[in-house]
Amino acid sequence: MRATVDVHIHYSFEPDQTGTVVNRWLILDFRMPVALRLLRPLITAQFDKENLRTMAAVKQYAEADGSDGVAGPADRPLPSSPSSPSPLPGT
Repeated sequence: MRATVDVHIHYSFEPDQTGTVVNRWLILDFRMPVALRLLRPLITAQFDKENLRTMAAVKQYAEADGSDGVAGPADRPLPSSPSSPSPLPGT
C-alpha cells in the first residue's frame, strides 16, 4: 500500500470544581500516493471510533469508586513527577 500514518495523541488532565476535565487531541499525518487518498476517510473514521472508546474508558476509570474491586484514582494515585507533584484532586 505504501502509505504512512504518523500518529501523535496528547492528553491533558485539569482539575476543576466538580472533578477533572480531560482533553484528548490527535494529530495525524498521512503520506500516501494520490490514488489511495480516497481511503483516508476510512482511516480517520477508525481513529474517531477509537477516540470515543478511549475517552469512555478514561471517564469510567476517573469515576471509579473502588466498589467494583478495581482500584480507582483515589486508591491508586498517579505517579509523582516534577510536573505533577500529586494526584489530581476531585477525581
